[in-house]
Amino acid sequence: MTAAKVLPSFDATAFPSFKSGHVLPPKITSAKIKNPDLRGCLSASIFLASQIQLAEGSVHLMANQIRSIYFRAALAELVRVEDITKALRCPFILKDTSDPLLHVMKLLRNYQVHIGDSAIAAGSIAVLYEGVGVSYESFIVDNLSACGLRELDSAKNYSNEQLDELVSLFDVHQRKFGVVQLLYNTCLHIGGLLAKL
Repeated sequence: MTAAKVLPSFDATAFPSFKSGHVLPPKITSAKIKNPDLRGCLSASIFLASQIQLAEGSVHLMANQIRSIYFRAALAELVRVEDITKALRCPFILKDTSDPLLHVMKLLRNYQVHIGDSAIAAGSIAVLYEGVGVSYESFIVDNLSACGLRELDSAKNYSNEQLDELVSLFDVHQRKFGVVQLLYNTCLHIGGLLAKL
């Protein structure tokens, strides 16, 4: 007899609503995160995310391919938090939280590592900087789909509706400030959650 499928649980309304972005990449300080390994992987994720905006093409790779590589690396560092906390004997498992942002970040990391690349498209958004409206260059994952995530072994316990909802939530929130800012804010968010452990 096959065991019943247990759906992962998250609360769509708990997706963090980040109110602002960062002019410069934020820092994860030792005052916020005591463990140097955790601080290191979150800082590395922020650094790698910052490179998405700076990527330029080369002889062998186009700028969009380089951005995708940095996106994959930033996600890998972000999710490495799980392995470090397991080694510290206080596991923090992203999919075991009720936070949909953490669920989708883990799925995106798995997709990037095991299945395919996300296309990172350039765009711009209007922002206020010191009270003045300016245009900010941003980047968006433009080929994200629930169908692609369904190919993952780690997505098998999610219902089709849950995957659709996670993709939709991610898309709405990445379009506010761009995927780089979403990665920055996710690192800070996880840092805040880890500080409570």
